[in-house]
Amino acid sequence: MSVSNNNYIASLLGLAQRAGKLSSGTVAVLKAIDKNRAKLVIIANDISDNSIQKIINKCKNKRIPMIKFVEKETLGHYIGKGLRAVISINDQNFATTILKKWEGEIL
Repeated sequence: MSVSNNNYIASLLGLAQRAGKLSSGTVAVLKAIDKNRAKLVIIANDISDNSIQKIINKCKNKRIPMIKFVEKETLGHYIGKGLRAVISINDQNFATTILKKWEGEIL
């Protein structure tokens, strides 16, 4: 992924957090998925799939796109928090914009 796209996505994550359009942490993300608010789930690339298998299964069942992006520490930093293994984007516009800039695999 290009540095400019990475920076752009990082900025969007910060904006989504400040706008209240983001959930972070396993419990909050599961709640967002269950309430049909999650439009995109972002998983830290240094977390094992086994650790968040429940989220992965729910996303697949509800056809919510997932991407693996940066490490836990960096993901948390982008949203002004501590370590975060998983976050959800709960706004379609933010999710669409992030996916347009995303150059990696969509799970």
